Amino acid sequence: MGESRRLSTLAYAYVGICIAAAAAATIVAFLVDRGIGDPWAFVALTAGAAVAQLYVVHAPEWLGYDISLAFVFAAVMLLPATAVVAVTALMFLPVWARERFPWYMSLFNISNYALPALAAMLVLAPGPTEPGLEWAGYVAAACVVFTLINHVLLALVLRLARGESLRDTRLFTPAYFSMDGLVLCSGAAIAELWRVAPVTSIFAMLPLILILRALKIPQLEKQSWTDAKTGLYNSGFFFERGAEWCERASAGRGTIALAMMDLDFLRETNNRHGHLAGDAVITAVGEIIKSGARASDMAARFGGEEFALLMPDTTLEGAVVVAERIRQAIEEVEVEVMGQPVHTTISIGIAAGPGTLQELIARADAALYRAKDLGRNQVLLADLPEDEVADLEPRRTRATESPATLT
Repeated sequence: MGESRRLSTLAYAYVGICIAAAAAATIVAFLVDRGIGDPWAFVALTAGAAVAQLYVVHAPEWLGYDISLAFVFAAVMLLPATAVVAVTALMFLPVWARERFPWYMSLFNISNYALPALAAMLVLAPGPTEPGLEWAGYVAAACVVFTLINHVLLALVLRLARGESLRDTRLFTPAYFSMDGLVLCSGAAIAELWRVAPVTSIFAMLPLILILRALKIPQLEKQSWTDAKTGLYNSGFFFERGAEWCERASAGRGTIALAMMDLDFLRETNNRHGHLAGDAVITAVGEIIKSGARASDMAARFGGEEFALLMPDTTLEGAVVVAERIRQAIEEVEVEVMGQPVHTTISIGIAAGPGTLQELIARADAALYRAKDLGRNQVLLADLPEDEVADLEPRRTRATESPATLT
């Protein structure tokens, strides 16, 4: 959880529950299993986890592939419960000093490691301490429990804070789930080699560097999804993922709406102020669309001055509110290029499902071109009767009208 976006009341409550649960578990751990155990192991594992936290691979931006799990799990196998909690807290200090995440985010992150770690210790407690087949079974079970609790806690906060479904988080895909499990297994190897001789544990740590490099692949994949100029998704990813969303909506699993957007008079901006001004306007508009969209929406740049915003679980009325917010923000923004203020506006067409993505695009595009014909800088709905279109004020969106007028 790594983005300082304001949470909903329900999300705050959930984060508070997780923090309180971790605090209660820490108190119990202190009462029954206090101390730090092997001080050198404590220092080495804390330092390793802290360094690994500085190199978390993000793909997508709010989801991290994290090799620090290996050091935490090694602590689970080597140290008392109180020391394990201390490792999960201290490991975040360097990244907190660099990023300065809000306090609730940092405490949730600690809780999201401490609770799975303590649960894994409970799984390991009745098992043998000497390596063998039974020992391997207990370690594997502890890895599964650790990963499951960690992913469930994170999935719930993403759902409450951002509206992400379990499918969209990808936390429970075989690839992501197994990757964290394998990193935990590396932690078990680190712990066992440490028991043999601390210096030999280095041989289990070194492969983590290869794992880290391999985890860069999803990050590179994400870069192939995005438009370099705006940071929004590109058209290829939009068509691939958007088609899936529309299929789900058409199958009766929610509503969906699409806004097609096109900047007004960008060519004139380029002719008057130069192409650098046009690029600056496109970048600024991309930021406005990204910030104006909701966490569950998918914003994309189609190329040139055309953008799209796909809004799952959204009615036509809700889509109008989002689109009008974006239109107003773009109308009010002032982009400064070489000391010269540049203004722009945008025209938006909206269509709502059910239907295929291609059908929604065609209907929203038709509304967009009608908005252009009516004077630009407005939001227009697809399939509006001609008499309602004629009543629309030019250069103005009636997004505050009653739902009966909008449908």
